[in-house]
Amino acid sequence: KLFVKLDSAALKQELNYSKEAIMHKLNQRMRKRIVQEIVIH
Repeated sequence: KLFVKLDSAALKQELNYSKEAIMHKLNQRMRKRIVQEIVIH
């Protein structure tokens, strides 16, 4: 899990829409499936 703390509601919403793409890019970069979930606070 990757925990992300944001104060901005707009950024939280934007990140929520992009979670899958961000996880895919991070895991590609690491060449492993490390991030399985992004939790936004």
